[in-house]
Amino acid sequence: ILPFLALYYNANSAQIGLMFASYAGCQMISIPISGRLSDYFGRRPLLLASLLGSCFGFLVQGLSTNFGILVFGRALWKTLEYGFMAMAFASMSVFIQ
Repeated sequence: ILPFLALYYNANSAQIGLMFASYAGCQMISIPISGRLSDYFGRRPLLLASLLGSCFGFLVQGLSTNFGILVFGRALWKTLEYGFMAMAFASMSVFIQ
């Protein structure tokens, strides 16, 4: 899908690299923050908030009109998705022990 998006938005290779690098940056930032927030607020409210935020990120991607908005939507989606995954793994570890 990414080559088609690059053609549609006339993106160069540096912009495509930025999109890939945003995934790692979002993961690096969101996992520790979501861990702290889940300790403070609880896992269930943050799981619901991250799912709703992921839906919003998908909506931003689907309605994007330029490449910058697309990268923002994907970064938002990945930030909330990685936070969700960290909290889901923590919740599963409670049941396994």
